[in-house]
Amino acid sequence: MEAKPGTSLPSLIRVAIVEDDAETRNLTANLLGLYPGIECIGTFERAEHFAEVIAAIKPHAVLMDIGLPGKSGIQAVKELKEKHRDTEFIMFTINEDAEQIVEALAWGATGYLLKNTRPEKIVEAIRDVVGGGGNLTTSVTRALIEVLQANRGNRQLLEKLTAREREILLLLKDGYSRKEIAKKLFLAEDTVRSHIRNIYEKFEVHNRAQALKLVFGS
Repeated sequence: MEAKPGTSLPSLIRVAIVEDDAETRNLTANLLGLYPGIECIGTFERAEHFAEVIAAIKPHAVLMDIGLPGKSGIQAVKELKEKHRDTEFIMFTINEDAEQIVEALAWGATGYLLKNTRPEKIVEAIRDVVGGGGNLTTSVTRALIEVLQANRGNRQLLEKLTAREREILLLLKDGYSRKEIAKKLFLAEDTVRSHIRNIYEKFEVHNRAQALKLVFGS
């Protein structure tokens, strides 16, 4: 595991859990406590409650449920990440909803975990993201995070797109054809074509090269 440039992994990683299901919340907290070098410093039922104390407890990592009552986990990350850049947010979700995951990554999450993930894998993911890595599965790559978060100057452009359109834009950047994108995302090719057309219309461009240059400068 590589550490972030100029930093090392903390001897004790502080973790907060934001999860509305009490059983999942408490079980996860108890399991994390069994691993050396990991301390659960707080559990929260709602994102609003967590937002009130994040500055005081300064977690290194947060397991953030997506489907919370009140403010969603995605909205919470959107509001908190800009102010707390040293905190890594891992989306904690019951299923792999690609659009929600991409949306969370776009706003600053570092990765995601399914709630049925084995405890040792959760701990491994926490250590990885705090150390500068990522726990992403093959369906969402580390490159996705880097591109979405590196282009803050073009955030207004990215905001025009849906989560699926952002995902397709990144695949276009990587040189995938419409047919390849359709296969990779399990979509009909006509559906991909429609998404690409929407991207062009929103960016007011006419082709892939113009769209990529507008957002990525290349």
